Amino acid sequence: MSKEPKHVKWPSITRLSKATVYLSEKIDGTSCGIHIADGKIAAVQSRNQLLENGKDQNGFAAWVRANEATLVEDLGDGIHFGEWAGPGIQKGYGLKEKTFFLFDTRHYGRPWLTPNLSVVPLLRTCQLDTAVFQEVLEGLKATGSVASPGFMRPEGIIVFVYDTQTRFKILCENDNFHKGQLDGK
Repeated sequence: MSKEPKHVKWPSITRLSKATVYLSEKIDGTSCGIHIADGKIAAVQSRNQLLENGKDQNGFAAWVRANEATLVEDLGDGIHFGEWAGPGIQKGYGLKEKTFFLFDTRHYGRPWLTPNLSVVPLLRTCQLDTAVFQEVLEGLKATGSVASPGFMRPEGIIVFVYDTQTRFKILCENDNFHKGQLDGK
């Protein structure tokens, strides 16, 4: 016996010119995450693995464990992704101390109980327009990092397209090359 087919509606498609985007600063560090469940730190991770059994990522897991109570209060249950940046990590980004920059720009400007917890700077909210992306990128190159004032080699910007929940990066330097292509230079 075959089932009768049911109508499946094709979803509405957002007009590209109407798509809302959030432009934030791309921080040069290491991608990490904190899993909080039932009011406790359930796991800590780097981009590629859980940081357990003594594993750490440039001191990130140790920082999370040392600040568990305030992180749980600040962030609440969920998985919280961000960039761990500062001395000894990539370019160091001109920071005096390692800092965890959350990717979720909805929290930008919010005060935190946890030391060295921040949010990637929200640089602009606009309709999708590559000319605006270039303008923001050029401004970042000219004035330096917003996350670390005085640091004149910012990494670039992240373009978050709200309507599709997708992210793209535009780098200040070598944007036309894949990361692997630069290793041999």
